[in-house]
Amino acid sequence: MKKKGWRVRQGGAQFWAHAALAVQRDEHGAAGRFAYVVRDLTENRQTEEALRERADSYRLLFEQCPDALLVVSEGKIALANNATRRLLGVESPAALIGRTAADLVYENCRDELSDWLLGLQSKKKTFLPRRDQDHAAPRRRLRRVGATHRRPCPRCKTSPWCCSSRMT
Repeated sequence: MKKKGWRVRQGGAQFWAHAALAVQRDEHGAAGRFAYVVRDLTENRQTEEALRERADSYRLLFEQCPDALLVVSEGKIALANNATRRLLGVESPAALIGRTAADLVYENCRDELSDWLLGLQSKKKTFLPRRDQDHAAPRRRLRRVGATHRRPCPRCKTSPWCCSSRMT
């Protein structure tokens, strides 16, 4: 039998412990000896609580950030915040989970985005394109989910989301 819980030391101090009770039986199956082992896990519990609090504060920071943030894992969107939801016009951030980054840009921009993301992975490029680079940088090619070309961009004549809208 194994249990985790609060225990009390002889001096009255409480501690978080893992207790295990083992029974040694004789050849007839009768209980002969008992071993009761208690391990102090107070430090482990304090570490776990600190990590949980830190994770909660980062989650809150991520969710309340006014900038659109995405977490991509293995090429798929794992997390998105509310600012991303508003920017892309979806009902909830959960609607983006499992989609690829290529789903968020127009088809004619997908090759450029793929090259840019590969450059990030190989650390040959900076995180965001500099403003003096080509006006059609990947970060300006985002589209609203389900959006159609209503007003073409005056510069590249493709979409309203490539050059004229900026995420700053």
